[in-house]
Amino acid sequence: MTSTARSTVVGVFHDIEDARRAVEALKDADFDANDIGLLAHDRERGREVAEETGTRSHAGEGAATGLVAGGILGGLGGWLVGIGALAIPGVGPFIAAGAIGTALAGAAVGAGVGAIAGALVGMGLPEDEAKYYEGEVQGGRTLVTVRADGRYDEARRILRDGGAYDIEDRGTDRSMTRTPAISAAGAGAGSWNTYAPEYRNRWQQRYGTSGGRWEEYEPAYRYGYEMRSRPEYRDRKWEDVEPDLRRDWETRYPTSAWDRMRESIRDAWDNTFDRGGSSTGTRVDVDQQRLQLREEELRAQKRQVETGQVSLGKDVVEENRTIDVPVTREEVTIERRPVERRASDQPIDETDKTIEVPVREERVDVEKRPVVYEEVAVGKRTVTESQTVSDTVRREEARIERDGDVNVRGWTDAMPTYRQRWQQRYGSAGGRWEDYEPSYRYGYEMRSKPEYRSRSFNEVEPNMRSDWERRYPNTPWSQARENIRETWDETTA
Repeated sequence: MTSTARSTVVGVFHDIEDARRAVEALKDADFDANDIGLLAHDRERGREVAEETGTRSHAGEGAATGLVAGGILGGLGGWLVGIGALAIPGVGPFIAAGAIGTALAGAAVGAGVGAIAGALVGMGLPEDEAKYYEGEVQGGRTLVTVRADGRYDEARRILRDGGAYDIEDRGTDRSMTRTPAISAAGAGAGSWNTYAPEYRNRWQQRYGTSGGRWEEYEPAYRYGYEMRSRPEYRDRKWEDVEPDLRRDWETRYPTSAWDRMRESIRDAWDNTFDRGGSSTGTRVDVDQQRLQLREEELRAQKRQVETGQVSLGKDVVEENRTIDVPVTREEVTIERRPVERRASDQPIDETDKTIEVPVREERVDVEKRPVVYEEVAVGKRTVTESQTVSDTVRREEARIERDGDVNVRGWTDAMPTYRQRWQQRYGSAGGRWEDYEPSYRYGYEMRSKPEYRSRSFNEVEPNMRSDWERRYPNTPWSQARENIRETWDETTA
């Protein structure tokens, strides 16, 4: 792509996010909105990018009317005119925005395969170049076009700085020719590819043993690294910019939850490597050699096991049971009483005359009938108890060998002094040295870091507090501050 009478500049992007940033850079350079076009094969993400940058074409404009009315375009909405979804026969669905969308809608939509090349030819490109770019788009890449009358070289430089390549890169390793997409303000910090190994080591040390793959977390680290270099975020605290970063992240990566990636983004934000100038976080000294020490830690995992079973059923048992039932019966009573002797007007009866008195009693008949006398219910309840587990773990410790008169002093040499002082001041109040050692060691080691040298405790306290609370969330800064301050002042003296 050389500077000739031809005025249209074309850039191909592997990453649609890089394409979005390039369009924004063209806008910042005062290129006319009507002269910029974007063609993205990824329908949904292409629509998001076009909405974010305001790059909209006439093609299929009706489909985008609701988006505009809903205010989804934000502050950049309306910068360019029109956004549309295109279904090109033989190629597939696209989002076409701006100049190239207009060219496709007006000249080549019905042509099937070759429609993209036809539109590019109509924009002034030679046929062989147009076919090359059509092949790149069919391969899933994103195209950005610029009509750059009189500013051809400037437009091409902006696209290449944003990560684009063109037909002149054909036959080369595009991973080597591709310029990482970072802002001009952050260019001095180096490219992402330069520092990705540093961040991968940090991720491996912090999360590598908990599962997951670096490829899942790399976008979060790269996002924190690049955002830290943007002019609008420079010299601002994480707490001030987090709401803006979260909204931007959730727009770019809707399937990757902010809460899951927040710490990785924060880690890259707080530790931006810089080998050539100012530093926003951890500084990597090119003359410094590192030895990583590892240790094993116990990770307890719980699993459900079946320890027994309770069955509830019924058995029939027999028993002898006696009950007392009150019954009545009749008894015959004979009563004799003397009477006054008197004459009877009846003769003595010679016949055999008797009186019959029936005698009754109650008899008990026993019958059995079933009755419900009790209910038994069986259920389960969860009981939590503490169970102690232990095992032998190993760790790596540095072995320092001195050859000749070499003064080497580290925490291992300094620790006994601080432990003795702690014992004198707090030992009688209870507690264990192991609980206090991290704060003493933290102050001792932070004082030796290059970015903190020759600075007072009050100057660096806010940064150290944020770092401490991230590393040791279970130990409040207010509890550890005096111990950290003590080792800081001792090391300074």
